[in-house]
Amino acid sequence: MASTTIGNLTTVVLDSDHSIASSTTYENTTLTFTGTSSKRYIFNAYLKFTNNTTGGVKVNINNSAASSTWYVQWVQQAGTNFSSGTRVQHYTNAATDWPTIQVGGSHQDCIHSWDSIVTVGTGGTFTIQFAQNVSNPGATVLKAGSFIQYQQVD
Repeated sequence: MASTTIGNLTTVVLDSDHSIASSTTYENTTLTFTGTSSKRYIFNAYLKFTNNTTGGVKVNINNSAASSTWYVQWVQQAGTNFSSGTRVQHYTNAATDWPTIQVGGSHQDCIHSWDSIVTVGTGGTFTIQFAQNVSNPGATVLKAGSFIQYQQVD
C-alpha cells in the first residue's frame, strides 16, 4: 500500500494485484483509512477488477467505526454496460447493502467507483473488501493502481 497526503487529501493506492478464486467470502484489502469519532469525511474509491469467470464481484466496506452514516453515489462499468445509483446507508458493522457488480461474461474487466460522505460514529478503521459474487475457480482480481481518497471536512 502506498499512501500520499497532499494538504488534507490522502490517497491510498493498491501496490499489487489482489486475487480471489473459489470464494464468496469477503477479503480485506490494503485500501483502508481510520476515521475519527464524530468527524465527517469525503471518501472516494476507484476499483478496477478483472474477472476470469462469470458471476461477478461484490464490494463492501468493513468498518470498526460503529454507527457511521454514509451517503453514497456509485457508478460501475462492465464492458459496455453502465449502471449507477444513490443510497443512504446507516450501519454499525459491515455494510450489507452495497451494490454488487454483475459481470456478464468471462475475461471481462469492470470498474466500480463511488463518491461518498461519511459521518463517523465511534472512531475506527474502514477497509475495502471484495469477493466473488458466485464462487468459481477462475480468479477475480482487484488490480494494482486501484485507490481510495479521503479528506476530513469537519
